[in-house]
Amino acid sequence: MIARLVWSLLARRRTPGWRAHLATIRRVRALAPEAFAAWQQEAVAAHLAWARATLPYWRERMPAGARLADLPVLGRRDVQQ
Repeated sequence: MIARLVWSLLARRRTPGWRAHLATIRRVRALAPEAFAAWQQEAVAAHLAWARATLPYWRERMPAGARLADLPVLGRRDVQQ
């Protein structure tokens, strides 16, 4: 289902680099479950590192090398501040 949604977004060709994104989706879908879990952890770690490097909110609250499970769940008030 998620792959169909992503395809519908990327197939419109409004997204720069949509062919590369589609190739990545196809490659990831073919991975074994263990390899997919490793790829997923790597992608989340890269996103968290980006958030810490870019956003002052997370720079103050997230230690370097933090995992997603270590971070607090933000409520509506937290997001609105």
